[in-house]
Amino acid sequence: MKNSLFTLIGIISGLLVWFGLSLVVKSVILPSPLLVLTKIIVLVCQKMIFADIVISLIRVFAGVVLGSVFGLIVGFIWVGIKPISSLFDPWLQLIRPISPFAFLPLLILILGLGNWPVIFIIFLGTLLPMIIIIRDALRNIDKDYLDTAAIFGATGSKRAYYVELPLILPIFLSSLRVFFGVGFILVVGGEMLSTNSGLGFRLMSARYLLDFSELYATIIIIGIIGYSLDMIIRKLIK
Repeated sequence: MKNSLFTLIGIISGLLVWFGLSLVVKSVILPSPLLVLTKIIVLVCQKMIFADIVISLIRVFAGVVLGSVFGLIVGFIWVGIKPISSLFDPWLQLIRPISPFAFLPLLILILGLGNWPVIFIIFLGTLLPMIIIIRDALRNIDKDYLDTAAIFGATGSKRAYYVELPLILPIFLSSLRVFFGVGFILVVGGEMLSTNSGLGFRLMSARYLLDFSELYATIIIIGIIGYSLDMIIRKLIK
């Protein structure tokens, strides 16, 4: 109850500060919370925002799920086959710090505008960190578990499925929650640059039209969806 009260106080305080700043600045760049709230109601009532929300969520789910599954598989292969680790580790360390958006011009040339460049950016932003997380999780498994599994004849794929996967599953699921948040960040950036739909595209449209109340409204809607998505995933993981 106390936490909920403090949360409510924090939200109200933030809105009051925002309202005060909008009165002091008196600029179209900083509309009042009332104008933004009105715009949110308009967008929701006219169902103008729902198509963008759905397409953005589809892109996020596609990119994160593909990246996570491939990351899990590659992580197992990485640890299980030693020469692969030595061969590809320098390339992984080289590519990993590069922003996925650095590949966007090339992706647009290859895949064209639309869904696939955005999905691939999310896929790439999920895949490389997931490989490292799974690799490190497998390497940190207590050797006693593996020795016991070997005594009972669990080797190779059996050991991976019945012993290693259950042991690293909590780490994988926690990472999945993080990557859905990252995916939502990446999808907005990708949609700004390579699509004509989605929440990111709506942000850019509002910016070009100088409709700052819609710009702020879209930002708030993105935040609400991201927060709601995190809560849902957290409950599913439990």
